[in-house]
Amino acid sequence: MVGLGGRLAFGVSANGSAVVGFGTSGLENEAFRWTEAGGMVGLGDLSGGEFSSEARAISADGSVVVGRASSGSGDEAFIWDEENGMRSLRDILIAQSVGGIQGWSLRDARGISADGRTIVGYGINPSGYEEAFIATIPEPSSAIFIGIGLIGMSLRRRDISKKH
Repeated sequence: MVGLGGRLAFGVSANGSAVVGFGTSGLENEAFRWTEAGGMVGLGDLSGGEFSSEARAISADGSVVVGRASSGSGDEAFIWDEENGMRSLRDILIAQSVGGIQGWSLRDARGISADGRTIVGYGINPSGYEEAFIATIPEPSSAIFIGIGLIGMSLRRRDISKKH
């Protein structure tokens, strides 16, 4: 057994090598990710608002974390990975052109699939009521293949139009 100090743990990776939760950093709550190799690492907060974040769940391999953080908009669901740090889940879904997000305020992400792409939580729906949500972030490779395909079609059209 390993003690994690005065913190609360909420999620663990599939093999138990990473744990997430939150603890007090100064006077505020801060989300953390603990690994045997790296120890305790604070995940920060979203910009604006009070400094406050709580990690709720982690992907099977421990690379993606979700939870709730305070932002200029109030409580907001976040997604975190080492490469990008903490980001607004809603902003990521909008950037990835995920449908159905318009009018939603995502307040807290509570669970994540093994592959780190499907997230559940709750928020305020477009009618102003609290409601559970499930959202899937598209695989980056599919967007790349679609982009490559569109470029290929465009180039082929140019070749065809030059021949005529």
